[in-house]
Amino acid sequence: IEDLAGSEKGVYDVASAYYWRKIISGSVCLFHKDKLIVGEGRLVDSLLPYSGGETSPETGIRYAGEIHFDPTSIRVFGKHLSFAAVEKLLGKRLTWRSIQKLTSGDYDLIQKVV
Repeated sequence: IEDLAGSEKGVYDVASAYYWRKIISGSVCLFHKDKLIVGEGRLVDSLLPYSGGETSPETGIRYAGEIHFDPTSIRVFGKHLSFAAVEKLLGKRLTWRSIQKLTSGDYDLIQKVV
């Protein structure tokens, strides 16, 4: 996340466009690593074609697209939350392998504990 926040453009390259194709500009994305929610950023555009030439270490093929975040909106939470703690807080299961829509109420609850 620090690299993304430090990026002049706030660009995140995605290996697969499948889950990102329906994202909505202005949405807040929660970032996770090893089933810990570690930060957030606000999307400023929908999925865009990949403009670079690098390949994804995950797929071994060229990245499928780019997601753009407002670089000033990206932050790392001081307190990282486990998926188990957030599931208990929200009363619902979280998925870590794809995009999951949360409500503004869910987001508010998470913000109270980070």
